[in-house]
This record gives sequence, C-alpha cells and structure tokens, in this order.
Amino acid sequence: MGETTAIFADDFDGSQLSPIWGVSTFQGNPTDPATATLSQGLLNLASVGPTTNGLEIVAPFVPTGDNLTVTARVRANSFGRFHMVLETQPGKFDEASVAAAFEFDLTGTLPTDCGNKGAAIERIGSSDSVFSCNTIPKTWYQLQIVATDNPYSVTWNFMNDTGSIIATTSATSPDYSFSSIRYLALGVWYAGCGCESMYDVDWIIASSPIQPPIHAGSSGTTTLVVNPRTTSTSVTCDPASVQVSQTTTCTATVTDTAQGTASTPTGVVTWKSSGSGVFSTATCILSGTSSSASCSVNYTPKASGSEVITASYGGSTSLAATSQPTSLVVSGPVQSSWQNSPLVLAGLLGGVGAVGILIGVAVTVLAKRRLPKS
Repeated sequence: MGETTAIFADDFDGSQLSPIWGVSTFQGNPTDPATATLSQGLLNLASVGPTTNGLEIVAPFVPTGDNLTVTARVRANSFGRFHMVLETQPGKFDEASVAAAFEFDLTGTLPTDCGNKGAAIERIGSSDSVFSCNTIPKTWYQLQIVATDNPYSVTWNFMNDTGSIIATTSATSPDYSFSSIRYLALGVWYAGCGCESMYDVDWIIASSPIQPPIHAGSSGTTTLVVNPRTTSTSVTCDPASVQVSQTTTCTATVTDTAQGTASTPTGVVTWKSSGSGVFSTATCILSGTSSSASCSVNYTPKASGSEVITASYGGSTSLAATSQPTSLVVSGPVQSSWQNSPLVLAGLLGGVGAVGILIGVAVTVLAKRRLPKS
C-alpha cells in the first residue's frame, strides 16, 4: 500500500466553511454578488447576474506524489458556469492560472453543439473542449480529474452518481507540472449569458498518494575498525654538546603522518634522560598549527658522558602515541695545560732554579723508564 502524503476532503456538513477554505470573489455588480453558503450539508454556489459576478472558494493543495485525483459530487440546479479547478494562484478567473479544470456550462452561448443541454468541458489553460452533452439539471454527477506528472497529463472522467463513466477525455501540456499546482478551487460565475449559475456540492476529495515501493526495505550492519592517526616525534637539543652543569634546550616536534586530512597534535610530551641530569619540567604541552606541534624544556647534565634524551608523546583522542630519543654529549671540566707540565711538577717537588729544573728532568726520565711493559 502506498502512503497518502497529501489529501484534502470536505463533506460540507458544518454550519460554516472550514478555515482551510478561503473565499475569492469577482463582483461586477456588488449589489447582487455571487455567494457561497452551507445548507443541510451542501455547499451552495450561486451567481445570478445580471453582470459578470463570480466567486471561488479556495483551499491550499500541493501534490506530493507522482499522481493526483480530485473528485466532487455536484448537482446543477440551474446551468450556468461552474468549475472545479487546480490552480497555480488563487482567486483569479485567469486562464493562465488553470493547470486543470472540469467545467459545466450552458448551451446557447458556450458551447453551441449540445442543444438545450448542459455540457461537460475540460480545460488546461486557455485550451478547452466539450466532451459530453449528457448533463441534466437537478441530477447528481461525479466530476473527476486524474493527473500524472513528467510529462504533465490530465484525464477528465464525467461519471454518474454511482461512479460509472459517462464520458472521458485526456490531454497533455508542456506548460504545467505538479510543481506549479498550489490550490484547489470550486467556483461559479455569470458571464452575461442570460442564465443563472446555481450549483450544489455534496463533497470533494483530493489526494496525491506516493506509489508503493518496488522493493521491500532491509538493513545491514558491519564492523568498522577505526585506528588512531599515526604520528612521528623528533627531538633536538641545542646545543647538542655541553659541559657538566651547562643548560641545553631540548625541543620535541610531533607530526601527524597519517593519510587524509591532517590534524594538529595536542596533548603532553614526557621527558626522560639516561643520565643524572635535571629537566626544568618533566612534561610540556604541545602547541602548533597544521600537521605539527612542538614544545621545549631545559636540561642540565650533572656528569660527563653521552646521555640519551627521550621525548614521549602520549597521543590524543585521534592521534597515536610515539617517542623518540636523541643523544647529548656531556664533557667533564676543562683542565689547564700547565697542570701536566713536567716543569711545574719538578718545581713542586724540587723548588726553583737550576736544581728544580734538574729534578724535573729526572722525574720526567724516570717516568718514561717506568712505563708498563707491553
């Protein structure tokens, strides 16, 4: 079953028109206007002249499916001019606004080929034609408009009160489509034909259903594994070679290396050293733009040698953790060249002057002679 997504129906059983209806009039003679009244569950539409007076009651109706049907039960008490119409704009007796209309009319003026009987007329815009002369006053009929879109095509069914088709006709038009239809209207008017237009409407139904789907609905699931984006961490210390107790600045740079749109790394970097030095802080917070971010700390070594400085990025909600070491060369205190001088050593051992120099030479020679055997 399809789901009807646009429907309008009224059986006119109230004491006043439903608020959905609006009333639009064209009164050539305001002292004798066309009227719309409710009586005993019927909508009475009348225009008695003598000049061009008309009236429409209009309801918003926008088709939502790919087809539409409008059907009304109508009785002509006195044939004049009546229409049931799908309009592009309301309240105008303007043929350009008529996407499709089913009209009743009186012979003698229009049309002239039905004798003294009324006529069933189809209309799209300014194009109209008579397709049945079998209309009798004070008789209930069902008037039906059936339309489809892409291309825009309309079928008019003139039916008796049991729904059997008396006459039918069809037409297409490139000038209209469902997207242009905005209103549904019932109207009468007096066009100087020397006739009264007096009609009763028992009910009207308009619908635009969605066609049932060809395939039944279904659903499925799958498991998607989402991994953190990969990162790389690089570490530099400047200067990279220092002396004991000399401070160096170490910087960690974290880069998003995954495919797709890169994100800026955020979070904390933790610092460690293989030596006995001290960091100014054990962690630092990344800051940056684009795909990279960095942060720095100061490090002061306490002993000489080669130390490994390691920065570890703990990751974030979208980025994976990484770490990277770097080497730092730490030198001992610098010794002055005079401390190893044999002359100074001699001086310390033997005093000054020539004696001191001789002792210094002797000590030097003695030291050389006592080198370890290989």
